[in-house]
Amino acid sequence: MKEPWYRDFRRRFVEAKKGWQERKRLKDLAEAEPYSETLDAV
Repeated sequence: MKEPWYRDFRRRFVEAKKGWQERKRLKDLAEAEPYSETLDAV
């Protein structure tokens, strides 16, 4: 049986939220370091 649309929506929302938090964390880390060091690391 197919799960209700709202449950599927909620699961996708939770996944997306995890993604946003991870991206924000990486962005914060990049901004915390001096810009030149970030470029050297790449």
